[in-house]
Amino acid sequence: MARIALATFGSLGDLHPFLAIAEALKARGHDPVVITHIGHQARVERAGAQFAPLRPDISDFGDPAEVMRKAMDGTRGSDYVMNTMTVPWIKRTSDDVLAGTDGADALISSSLVLCAGAVAERLGIPWFPAALQPGVMLSPWDPPHLPVLDWPIVRATRPVSVQVLFGLMALTLMPMRREIAKVRRDWNLRPDPSRPLFDPPRGADCFLALYSAHFAPIPQDRRAGTLSTGFPFHD
Repeated sequence: MARIALATFGSLGDLHPFLAIAEALKARGHDPVVITHIGHQARVERAGAQFAPLRPDISDFGDPAEVMRKAMDGTRGSDYVMNTMTVPWIKRTSDDVLAGTDGADALISSSLVLCAGAVAERLGIPWFPAALQPGVMLSPWDPPHLPVLDWPIVRATRPVSVQVLFGLMALTLMPMRREIAKVRRDWNLRPDPSRPLFDPPRGADCFLALYSAHFAPIPQDRRAGTLSTGFPFHD
């Protein structure tokens, strides 16, 4: 029997696929622990998995309905999620993932658990980052439908133009990279030159695409080391 840690950050849409995986692991005789927000504890325990807390919780930002309105805003939602809910909490989130993963044989993590790779590296265990949607794989051969990437000149000059735009977009992640670098220094880990969210995760044993290949094929630059699992449904 293996103890498997699953760390996920976000709403029920981020939680449910991990609960489905936890239930499947438990049915096969393994011991899953789900590391997530305190507001999800009851759902984790009803699924038969052990719960471990992950900061922040949605309640840390005020009225949950208002927080979700800001997070889902079509114009400013991504900025709110990254610069209010994620980056300022990286150190605390990382400490929580480290504590929840202690004693585990492997770690599976969602995209916004930004220091999961560092946790697995520190503990010397396999790491399986997971994408819940095709847009997480920022491939210049199959980019998401963002307005700037649909400009005619960009479409006509792919993938080179998209690679350039991705490089410019990645510059906005410098505050995130600095916080991750601090965690790695505190844990005496070597620097990681990769760009979070844009580059294939460094040190991953396998990247899990938690959706069907019929729904979205794996882009050609991500096929090596990526497994399309199909949709893990819960509830």
